Amino acid sequence: MAFRDIDDINMILAKRQRVFIACREPKRFTDLLVEVGMSKNYLSQVLKELENEGLIRKLPDRRYVVTDKGRALAEKLAEDVEVIELVMKAVNLRGAEVVKKCIEGLLN
Repeated sequence: MAFRDIDDINMILAKRQRVFIACREPKRFTDLLVEVGMSKNYLSQVLKELENEGLIRKLPDRRYVVTDKGRALAEKLAEDVEVIELVMKAVNLRGAEVVKKCIEGLLN
């Protein structure tokens, strides 16, 4: 699949994220359809991808839920967002060049 631009990628990631977040609590396919507002085919595709990646699983009662691996990823992403927010604040307060030098100093 060829992407036209970064907006296409962001849109796809946002849709996957909505499904992932919706699965924090066990939910049936029909409930997910209503909550995330996708077509049946697209939701099926996203659920299969997330399931194949081990981020969600289908319970015996046919509900979907986030796995331990999915929860660990969500926690890691939350930590990354905090770091990104701190960097953005530093950029706003001190300027991009100062922050760049600090990061380079940490990496060297």
